[in-house]
This record gives sequence, structure tokens and C-alpha cells, in this order.
Amino acid sequence: MKSTEQNAQMPTEVAATPAKKARVSTAVAAKKVAVKKTAVKKTAVIAKKAKPSSKPKATESVATAGKAKVKKDVLVRDSFTMPQSEYQVLSHVKKSCLQAGIEIKKSELLRIAVVQLAGLSVTKIAILQKALNKIQAGRPKK
Repeated sequence: MKSTEQNAQMPTEVAATPAKKARVSTAVAAKKVAVKKTAVKKTAVIAKKAKPSSKPKATESVATAGKAKVKKDVLVRDSFTMPQSEYQVLSHVKKSCLQAGIEIKKSELLRIAVVQLAGLSVTKIAILQKALNKIQAGRPKK
């Protein structure tokens, strides 16, 4: 009886069936393949990032050959103070343009004035500056 009791107390090994062995080996093989695929994908992505494209795309080369790239000017926003009488001149010129069928903005009028100013000599600009009324810089008091 001792032998039966000893056998009952000792853990028994379950014999693996051939079907179970096949399933385990298939699962292990599938994991190995999945790991290899992800490793290959990662190295391909790294290689793509590191490798500069030596060939320009055909659409890019045709587009750049036909058109020269025009750089846009950077827009600058600024504020300034001017006397009301000079500001009314802007409004008057704007209304005159509208009556003539030309839609124009105040900023466009000022830009035209800047272009005209660029054509003047420094001495002429100095004479015009002396003719201006002096104003206090900064925001007007309310």
C-alpha cells in the first residue's frame, strides 16, 4: 500500500501529446516571426528616416522649373498716432476713390504714400517734416 500512497502524494507528470507539442511549437514559431517582422519594420523606418532622398520627385522638379518661387513679405503690424485733421485726409481720399469705383483700404493708401515717399530726396523729406505740426508721441488721453 505504501507504493500506492507514495504515488498519490508525488506529483505526476502529464505526458504531452503530439498535438499539444505541435500547438506549442506553432505558437512559439509565430511569436518569433512576429518579433522578426517588427524588428524588420523598425529598421526599415529608421533607414528611411536616415537616408536622404537623392531623387527629387518629378512633379516637384517640373513645378519649380516652370515657376520661380516668390518669397512673400513678412507682414508687420504697427500702430501710430496722427492728428485728426490728417486722419480725415485719409478718409476723404478713400471716399473719393470709392466714388470713382476704386475700393481701397486705409492701409493701402498709407502704403502708396510710403512708395511715393521713397522717391523723394532726403532734403525734400526734411522740408516736409519741418512743415508738420509737432505731436506728443504715445496714445492720446481719453
